[in-house]
Amino acid sequence: MDVADRSVSRIDAPRAPPRGASEPFRCHSCGDVIGVYEPLVVCDEDGTHTTSRAAEPALQISAAVYYHGDCHAEQSEAIAEPARREAYGR
Repeated sequence: MDVADRSVSRIDAPRAPPRGASEPFRCHSCGDVIGVYEPLVVCDEDGTHTTSRAAEPALQISAAVYYHGDCHAEQSEAIAEPARREAYGR
C-alpha cells in the first residue's frame, strides 16, 4: 500500500493527555510540590486523611488544602503547643 493511498494519518490522530499529567499538588505550608510517592495529607470539608498520589491516582486538585506529611505534623504540633502549655501551666 502506498502512503498516498492512506485515508487517515496517525499523525493527525488526536492524542490523549499523558496519563497522570495534571497540575502538581503543592504543600500549603512550604509551597513545594508533593511527590507522587510522598505522604499527602488532604484537609477538606470531610476532615483530614493521609494518602499519596500513587495510592489514589484519580485524586484531583480541589478546594481542599494539601500538605506533606511532615509539614502537616509540624504545623499541627505548633498549633497544639500553646494549648498544651496553658493546660499544664508552663
